[in-house]
Amino acid sequence: TQYKERGLEFLKRLCHRFGYTCKVNDRTIVVQELNTLLQNYNNLAYVITPEITLNFEAEVSSLYAGETVVSYLDPDGKEVTFSDRYTHVKNSGAAQKETVRVENPQQARKLTSAQKTRNEMKELTGRVTTVGLPMLYASCLFGLDGFGKYYDGVYYAASVEHTIDRNGYTTTVEFRKNPEAKK
Repeated sequence: TQYKERGLEFLKRLCHRFGYTCKVNDRTIVVQELNTLLQNYNNLAYVITPEITLNFEAEVSSLYAGETVVSYLDPDGKEVTFSDRYTHVKNSGAAQKETVRVENPQQARKLTSAQKTRNEMKELTGRVTTVGLPMLYASCLFGLDGFGKYYDGVYYAASVEHTIDRNGYTTTVEFRKNPEAKK
């Protein structure tokens, strides 16, 4: 239900909930399935190294929901059915509870799968500022190399900001762990 939100905000919320990315690019709305995007980890936009990095911040967290449970009312049998997905990372032990109306088991599975992926992406988040890299864009995959064994790998760019000022051209990327990439 869309209530007191703009059309693009509503679309973004739905995409986020069911495991898609949504962005506007050149007056076109681009919607992609997040899991499909994350599985394409061999096609990186760029590999960032310490030599071009101006600032690097990372946060490792295991205090997020490790279990997602979706329940829905089966319209034929009139009974509540549950769909569970578990993340395979350390967690706080608390289950995330969200009330969402779904119409069938496929939607429930899609919802739990999307939440599982989002939970796993929260394990490592961060922000890196580099010299200007015009090839980076929101929702691209990029690599980090030379930052240490734990941080080197493939990441998802949640947002990218390009800045040109008196100091020059810089790119700031807010990133999330790519749970599909094998380290």
